[in-house]
Amino acid sequence: MNVFTLKSLVAGSALVALSFAASSAQAANATTATASAVILAPISVANTANLNFGNVLPGAATGTVAVTTAGVRTCTSSTCLGTGATAAGFTITGTANSNAAITVDSTVSMTGPGTALSVSLTPSATTAVLAGTAGTSATATFTVGGSFSLPSAQTAGSYSGTFNVSVAYQ
Repeated sequence: MNVFTLKSLVAGSALVALSFAASSAQAANATTATASAVILAPISVANTANLNFGNVLPGAATGTVAVTTAGVRTCTSSTCLGTGATAAGFTITGTANSNAAITVDSTVSMTGPGTALSVSLTPSATTAVLAGTAGTSATATFTVGGSFSLPSAQTAGSYSGTFNVSVAYQ
């Protein structure tokens, strides 16, 4: 074997070895990832209006008095008198672009001088979207209506009761 062939063989072997090393270096690859979190402001709910059935005169038979979530009052087998009936109103405040779950008691007992009146409650929503600009505070509103049976011999007087409303982030 001559020196030229030996040098060519060594040089060729070195090139092959370098190409394997380059392939190995290219096969190893790395990247990074970012960790992030959005810290939400505390969520709250505020009462803006009370559920008010207004003045009602019992009829000759047991009737029903209702106020819809839109604040529309109806009376069957009884007489609705005057104006002023309202649905209960609430405002939720929290972090924009969040969803809230709404929980309302299903009934409330209104007590007064006579037999207590059991009111079935109906919320206008069970969830709400706090729409707004990211990183800011946002609000959403909802209402609660209800209905109750009014016996013909119900004792006259003022009746009232309280019910619970809560909100939580979803």
